[in-house]
Amino acid sequence: MISDEIYDGLTYADVAARSIAAIPGLAGRTLLVDGFSKRYAMTGFRLGFGIVPPSLAAHITTLVINNTSCAPHFVQRAGLAALEGPQTCVSEFCETFRTRRDSFIPALGAVDGVAVPLPAGAFYAFADVRRALRPHGLTAHAFADRLLNEFGVAVLPGTDFGDGGEGFLRYSFAAAPSALAEAVELTRQCVASLGATNHPVGVAS
Repeated sequence: MISDEIYDGLTYADVAARSIAAIPGLAGRTLLVDGFSKRYAMTGFRLGFGIVPPSLAAHITTLVINNTSCAPHFVQRAGLAALEGPQTCVSEFCETFRTRRDSFIPALGAVDGVAVPLPAGAFYAFADVRRALRPHGLTAHAFADRLLNEFGVAVLPGTDFGDGGEGFLRYSFAAAPSALAEAVELTRQCVASLGATNHPVGVAS
């Protein structure tokens, strides 16, 4: 099993998300992949790491060496400093995102035809817009294009994550509160505009 734990440390429940590798009998069958881009805000460093069973370590090393060579020395030093230094930044990030989540999610969910479950971690909202789109026969992709090109709000259609994502949009709330408030208002305007025009692109079958 491959367990992607890049959002470890960015959960909002009192108990942290449990790694699948911690389940008895699964540590030796799990490739845990992680990195620094999310909880340490080191996206541009492109640095990650893995915890793998000893029997696979040599093979993974060969793969990494031939695929990416190695991370630059100063980037490795930065990752080491992140791991060994104070971890208060992670809890501070988490609280900042929690505050943004707690204002953004209810506001977005108040838009007519939009429902948004409260995420328990990371900084994304997976908004259900099926009720808003169904009367107009639009796909999530078509609505996302309209939202970007006509209203300036960038989201990902749920279908980017699989066919089951049709009718959903992924928003990031890792932005300034003022930008998030503006995104909600522009989404409201975009939904309202659907009743005024017929959008011919991406009509659902």
